[in-house]
Amino acid sequence: MVLGRLVYGMYLTHAAIQLVDVGSARSSLYYNDFTMTQHALSDFVLSMCFGTLLCLGMESPISALEKVFLHPGKSSFARFCDIVRFNRV
Repeated sequence: MVLGRLVYGMYLTHAAIQLVDVGSARSSLYYNDFTMTQHALSDFVLSMCFGTLLCLGMESPISALEKVFLHPGKSSFARFCDIVRFNRV
């Protein structure tokens, strides 16, 4: 479940990272195997970092609040404390 959220965050952020990478070039680049590998790995690592931040900063808290307010059962505060304590998101 967490890996799926991370990959979805990477999917949402990779296009913006690639646009910034290409848009910041001041002149045309000579591409060879090394530069292609360097750009691919840097895009992957930056997408992973921003995807993780997106997942932890936006998706997980919103999912926890959704579970608290939309699912009946325990009191909202007790359910929220259980989610935070056991990190069940």
